[in-house]
Amino acid sequence: AGNSGVVINNLTLDGVKIIETANTASGPAVGAFIGNVDSMQKIELNNCKLVNSHVEGGHWTGGLIGYVAGYNGAGEVKTYVTIKDCTIENSTIKAYGSGGAIIGHAGGNANTFQTVQDCTVKDCIITSTNTSSWRVGVVAGTVGVGRLTISGTTSTKNTITQTNKTAPTEQSDLYGRFVPGTTGKLTIDGTEVNG
Repeated sequence: AGNSGVVINNLTLDGVKIIETANTASGPAVGAFIGNVDSMQKIELNNCKLVNSHVEGGHWTGGLIGYVAGYNGAGEVKTYVTIKDCTIENSTIKAYGSGGAIIGHAGGNANTFQTVQDCTVKDCIITSTNTSSWRVGVVAGTVGVGRLTISGTTSTKNTITQTNKTAPTEQSDLYGRFVPGTTGKLTIDGTEVNG
């Protein structure tokens, strides 16, 4: 936290199986590369790949990152996340709550700034067992009160499901739900999404 950060370049995870056994709303954030980003200034994943894998967890589960947040209390920390040229292929992402092939929950805080650029999600199964509102997406299951910019990202032959829910027909499959509050912003290929 604070002044720390993580940069991961050119890493492929092939055939990994990650299962958080609590699998409840109180379970920790789960991701193959990073579970929980909380108040770190810089996170970068460049040309990273998750293939032939299974990632399963609790309330926030992502193929690459489970949960992302900054901090706006005393000594605020702005968190900048860049995910570029990454691939998630032939993998299963299963969440109790928010599930995304790239990020489970994007923008847990107003000081969260995320960029997903030129990524590929192909032949994946992304699912949630939550029975509340729709919260499953190719890039992010939930986009919250931070900022998420998606550009040049492709979704091919993916299956997205949620228990007893039907995917909204009026929105992109790149995100599940958008709950922006007063600070959230979601932009896809230059077009801002209304919350």
